[in-house]
Amino acid sequence: MKRKDDRLKMWIGALIIAIFFGSSIHVAFANEDISTLLKSWFDKKEETAISNVETTIKKEQQAQTERLKKEIKEALDDAEQRLQTFTEDEKKQRKDELKQYADSLLENMELDDSEKMIEVKEELEIIMKEAIREMEIVRERIEQTNE
Repeated sequence: MKRKDDRLKMWIGALIIAIFFGSSIHVAFANEDISTLLKSWFDKKEETAISNVETTIKKEQQAQTERLKKEIKEALDDAEQRLQTFTEDEKKQRKDELKQYADSLLENMELDDSEKMIEVKEELEIIMKEAIREMEIVRERIEQTNE
Protein backbone atom coordinates (compact mmCIF):
# COMPACT_ATOMS: atom_id res chain seq x y z
CA MET A 1 0.00 0.00 0.00
CA LYS A 2 2.83 2.21 0.69
CA ARG A 3 3.78 1.94 -2.91
CA LYS A 4 0.32 2.96 -3.98
CA ASP A 5 0.47 5.97 -1.72
CA ASP A 6 3.88 6.89 -3.05
CA ARG A 7 2.67 6.51 -6.59
CA LEU A 8 -0.42 8.53 -5.86
CA LYS A 9 1.66 11.25 -4.24
CA MET A 10 3.97 11.22 -7.20
CA TRP A 11 1.07 11.54 -9.64
CA ILE A 12 -0.49 14.31 -7.59
CA GLY A 13 2.86 16.09 -7.35
CA ALA A 14 3.40 15.75 -11.10
CA LEU A 15 -0.12 17.00 -11.72
CA ILE A 16 0.42 20.02 -9.44
CA ILE A 17 3.73 20.80 -11.12
CA ALA A 18 2.10 20.45 -14.55
CA ILE A 19 -0.79 22.70 -13.50
CA PHE A 20 1.65 25.23 -12.04
CA PHE A 21 3.77 25.36 -15.19
CA GLY A 22 0.71 25.32 -17.42
CA SER A 23 -0.88 28.24 -15.61
CA SER A 24 2.43 30.15 -15.65
CA ILE A 25 2.69 29.71 -19.37
CA HIS A 26 -0.91 30.84 -19.80
CA VAL A 27 -0.26 33.96 -17.70
CA ALA A 28 2.80 34.69 -19.80
CA PHE A 29 0.74 34.41 -22.97
CA ALA A 30 -1.99 36.60 -21.49
CA ASN A 31 0.64 39.18 -20.54
CA GLU A 32 2.04 39.12 -24.04
CA ASP A 33 -1.46 39.41 -25.51
CA ILE A 34 -2.26 42.40 -23.30
CA SER A 35 0.98 44.20 -24.13
CA THR A 36 0.50 43.49 -27.84
CA LEU A 37 -3.09 44.68 -27.61
CA LEU A 38 -2.07 47.85 -25.75
CA LYS A 39 0.76 48.58 -28.17
CA SER A 40 -1.56 48.11 -31.12
CA TRP A 41 -4.19 50.36 -29.52
CA PHE A 42 -1.64 53.10 -28.76
CA ASP A 43 -0.21 52.87 -32.28
CA LYS A 44 -3.67 53.30 -33.81
CA LYS A 45 -4.47 56.23 -31.51
CA GLU A 46 -1.12 57.83 -32.33
CA GLU A 47 -1.74 57.49 -36.08
CA THR A 48 -5.24 58.92 -35.70
CA ALA A 49 -3.98 61.85 -33.62
CA ILE A 50 -1.18 62.64 -36.09
CA SER A 51 -3.60 62.41 -39.00
CA ASN A 52 -6.06 64.74 -37.25
CA VAL A 53 -3.33 67.27 -36.47
CA GLU A 54 -2.04 67.19 -40.06
CA THR A 55 -5.56 67.63 -41.45
CA THR A 56 -6.25 70.54 -39.10
CA ILE A 57 -2.94 72.20 -40.01
CA LYS A 58 -3.60 71.82 -43.75
CA LYS A 59 -7.10 73.28 -43.42
CA GLU A 60 -5.85 76.22 -41.36
CA GLN A 61 -2.95 76.83 -43.74
CA GLN A 62 -5.36 76.88 -46.68
CA ALA A 63 -7.71 79.27 -44.86
CA GLN A 64 -4.86 81.62 -43.94
CA THR A 65 -3.47 81.50 -47.48
CA GLU A 66 -6.88 82.49 -48.86
CA ARG A 67 -7.13 85.27 -46.27
CA LEU A 68 -3.68 86.58 -47.25
CA LYS A 69 -4.56 86.50 -50.95
CA LYS A 70 -7.76 88.42 -50.25
CA GLU A 71 -6.02 91.03 -48.07
CA ILE A 72 -3.19 91.50 -50.59
CA LYS A 73 -5.67 91.89 -53.45
CA GLU A 74 -7.64 94.48 -51.47
CA ALA A 75 -4.44 96.38 -50.63
CA LEU A 76 -3.31 96.34 -54.28
CA ASP A 77 -6.74 97.46 -55.48
CA ASP A 78 -6.73 100.28 -52.95
CA ALA A 79 -3.21 101.36 -53.96
CA GLU A 80 -4.16 101.25 -57.63
CA GLN A 81 -7.26 103.37 -56.97
CA ARG A 82 -5.24 105.94 -55.02
CA LEU A 83 -2.62 106.07 -57.79
CA GLN A 84 -5.34 106.49 -60.41
CA THR A 85 -6.94 109.32 -58.41
CA PHE A 86 -3.56 110.97 -57.85
CA THR A 87 -2.70 110.71 -61.55
CA GLU A 88 -6.02 112.20 -62.61
CA ASP A 89 -5.71 115.04 -60.08
CA GLU A 90 -2.16 115.80 -61.18
CA LYS A 91 -3.14 115.70 -64.83
CA LYS A 92 -6.04 118.12 -64.24
CA GLN A 93 -3.86 120.43 -62.16
CA ARG A 94 -1.13 120.52 -64.82
CA LYS A 95 -3.66 121.15 -67.59
CA ASP A 96 -5.19 124.01 -65.60
CA GLU A 97 -1.75 125.50 -64.92
CA LEU A 98 -0.80 125.31 -68.60
CA LYS A 99 -4.08 126.87 -69.64
CA GLN A 100 -3.70 129.69 -67.10
CA TYR A 101 -0.15 130.33 -68.26
CA ALA A 102 -1.19 130.40 -71.90
CA ASP A 103 -4.10 132.71 -71.07
CA SER A 104 -1.83 135.07 -69.14
CA LEU A 105 0.64 135.17 -72.03
CA LEU A 106 -2.14 136.00 -74.43
CA GLU A 107 -3.52 138.73 -72.18
CA ASN A 108 -0.13 140.37 -71.71
CA MET A 109 0.68 140.46 -75.39
CA GLU A 110 0.24 143.75 -77.04
CA LEU A 111 -0.19 143.00 -80.69
CA ASP A 112 -1.85 145.22 -83.10
CA ASP A 113 -2.06 142.63 -85.73
CA SER A 114 -4.86 140.16 -85.05
CA GLU A 115 -3.24 137.62 -87.38
CA LYS A 116 -0.13 137.58 -85.22
CA MET A 117 -2.30 137.11 -82.18
CA ILE A 118 -4.10 134.17 -83.76
CA GLU A 119 -0.77 132.64 -84.79
CA VAL A 120 0.65 132.95 -81.27
CA LYS A 121 -2.55 131.55 -79.83
CA GLU A 122 -2.33 128.56 -82.17
CA GLU A 123 1.30 127.95 -81.19
CA LEU A 124 0.38 128.08 -77.53
CA GLU A 125 -2.48 125.64 -78.16
CA ILE A 126 -0.04 123.27 -79.91
CA ILE A 127 2.37 123.50 -76.96
CA MET A 128 -0.46 122.84 -74.51
CA LYS A 129 -1.74 119.84 -76.51
CA GLU A 130 1.81 118.42 -76.69
CA ALA A 131 2.18 118.78 -72.93
CA ILE A 132 -1.17 117.04 -72.41
CA ARG A 133 -0.14 114.24 -74.78
CA GLU A 134 3.13 113.72 -72.88
CA MET A 135 1.24 113.59 -69.58
CA GLU A 136 -1.07 110.96 -71.08
CA ILE A 137 1.97 108.89 -72.11
CA VAL A 138 3.29 109.04 -68.54
CA ARG A 139 -0.12 108.01 -67.18
CA GLU A 140 -0.31 105.06 -69.60
CA ARG A 141 3.17 103.90 -68.55
CA ILE A 142 2.11 104.02 -64.91
CA GLU A 143 -1.01 102.00 -65.66
CA GLN A 144 1.00 99.42 -67.62
CA THR A 145 3.46 98.93 -64.78
CA ASN A 146 0.56 98.42 -62.34
CA GLU A 147 -0.91 95.65 -64.44
